Amino acid sequence: MQRYASYLGDIVLPVVDFRRRNEYIDGVKQEKSFESVYTTFLNYERIEFAVKDDGKVVSAQQVKSYADNQTPINMLFKEAEIIISGAKAPYEMKVNATAQQAIIANAEKGK
Repeated sequence: MQRYASYLGDIVLPVVDFRRRNEYIDGVKQEKSFESVYTTFLNYERIEFAVKDDGKVVSAQQVKSYADNQTPINMLFKEAEIIISGAKAPYEMKVNATAQQAIIANAEKGK
């Protein structure tokens, strides 16, 4: 399967999980470069948005607290893009998403 990319522009989605991970450049793990990963749902599909930032936009505990109260934090993903490519097994797809920046869109209902 060929790689397919779809530009979404600026999009607001509810975030249900947040973590930090090492950044990979050309398949090589960078030991001193990290990115934030925001788990969202888009049309009932679980998608992880990777954003290169300092990890201080939101905390994992904050995201968990809002999700536990059934009012997930809505994040604005700027210049978002979804990338679909083939996985290792036939007939499987791998979905990745990236954004240039993530900003809290609303967080007034949680703790």
